[in-house]
Amino acid sequence: MYLSVKELMILLGKDLSSVSHYESTRRSHKRMRDTIKKGITKLTVRAYATIRGLDYNTFVRRVNRLRDNSI
Repeated sequence: MYLSVKELMILLGKDLSSVSHYESTRRSHKRMRDTIKKGITKLTVRAYATIRGLDYNTFVRRVNRLRDNSI
């Protein structure tokens, strides 16, 4: 399961209409991907949870709630 920049913005409580918030979140997303391996274009939910020291199952539930509410 992949985590998009937009989803990360929502989870972090950033303003979706702010270009500067988008750019800072995009850079953070890229840094995390680069931490795993240079050149990868997608960040998995598991990798994000591991890098940030979050409980994977709790974080997955949070992402799934976000996705369910955006349908």
